[in-house]
Amino acid sequence: MYLKKNILTIIITFLLFLFGSLLLFIDASKVITIIMYIIAGFMILLAISFLVSAKSYLGKDKGMLIAQSIVLLTLSVLIFIFPDSLMRTVIGVLFILVPLFKLITVQNKFEQFLKDIYKYIIGFILIFSFDSVLDIAIKTLGILLF
Repeated sequence: MYLKKNILTIIITFLLFLFGSLLLFIDASKVITIIMYIIAGFMILLAISFLVSAKSYLGKDKGMLIAQSIVLLTLSVLIFIFPDSLMRTVIGVLFILVPLFKLITVQNKFEQFLKDIYKYIIGFILIFSFDSVLDIAIKTLGILLF
């Protein structure tokens, strides 16, 4: 009876334990490479959704959707070719520049800055990330999940 009621909790606990032990024993650079491949896959799916939505979009920003999808496809191909630090730096710069350009054009700059502050933080982390720091962070996450 206990197993039937709590099977989902047991499965999630087992998966977190497995993920934590995996993070403890795998090299950080391989984990980062796997994460970059996953990000590239999501970017391809996002680009395809932009192209599909641009097909039926009637507004004047149709060209912007197509341009965004082309940029996303190009970046995802580059991530598949160079999954290491070069693409982390490029994506980090994009995470900083895109909200910065939006910040320049809006009226309420402080509110927009607070809205996009997580993008700036992610961008700086991606630009200045060192493998040893990421290795420590991944091992800590593995210990917490273990």
